[in-house]
Amino acid sequence: MKISKLVIAISFHFKEDRIAFLRKVVENISIMDINYEIFVFTNSHGMENIKQLREVFSSLKINNYKILSPTYLGHPFLLTWSHLSIFREVFESDTSASHFLYLEDDICISKDNINYWLKSREDLREKNLVPSFLRFEIAELSTQKFVTDITRVTSIRKLPKHWVNKDYIFLNFPEPYQGLYMMDRELMDEFLRSKAAIPEYSKWGIREKAAAGLTFVNVPRGFKSRNCVAYSIKEKSIISDSLVHHISNSYVNDPKTKLGKLKLEKVVGFNFIDQIFLYFFKKY
Repeated sequence: MKISKLVIAISFHFKEDRIAFLRKVVENISIMDINYEIFVFTNSHGMENIKQLREVFSSLKINNYKILSPTYLGHPFLLTWSHLSIFREVFESDTSASHFLYLEDDICISKDNINYWLKSREDLREKNLVPSFLRFEIAELSTQKFVTDITRVTSIRKLPKHWVNKDYIFLNFPEPYQGLYMMDRELMDEFLRSKAAIPEYSKWGIREKAAAGLTFVNVPRGFKSRNCVAYSIKEKSIISDSLVHHISNSYVNDPKTKLGKLKLEKVVGFNFIDQIFLYFFKKY
């Protein structure tokens, strides 16, 4: 299904040093050859702060955006949930809105990522699975990519998987967090009717749950979640278009956390035994 209009929501807890991240995220969106509308949700009500955010868009010559400062949040972390009321409103009132994208303010997504999602949506539809992305970071003074959210190597034969053909499969990782979600109207309708549309759902933290979408809703038997990432058996690697850059690189350079320490090429274990296993149990 092609995109007629992509509605994008970005949560931005105001910090001046993070405006550069927001600008990069918005800049990437601006060069996509699609019809879109952007909503930025910020905790700041100060006119000078709002002015700085507006300058991000004016410098990129973007007019189809709104900056919203929700009131009565109750807790600062609930800012990440503020976008849902807009998604619901647009879903119900604007039938031209075909797709919805929620982003944290430092997730840089590209047109290639969007195209990957659209194609993968059809590849996974029959299994009721949802295309997912893998966040990566880059260490200081390096070009090496490290996965943000997966902390241990898992053998490919042990991961739930969906076969598209003999070379192209989707893997279902036990750590499905991606800092974003994308949905078409069918998925958004399911989401808005589900328990996942309330902050109390699932065991993740309140901010993380806002980016979960349908991750843990109606999960097919044998899978850990709905989220799946594309993988090439021939190349023994994650498909590049399923990778999104966590541009703050906040974990890879932090020695106090296990996140962001696993090299991208090491995330999936694939040895001789795995190769034999996949040969005899492949499904396509």
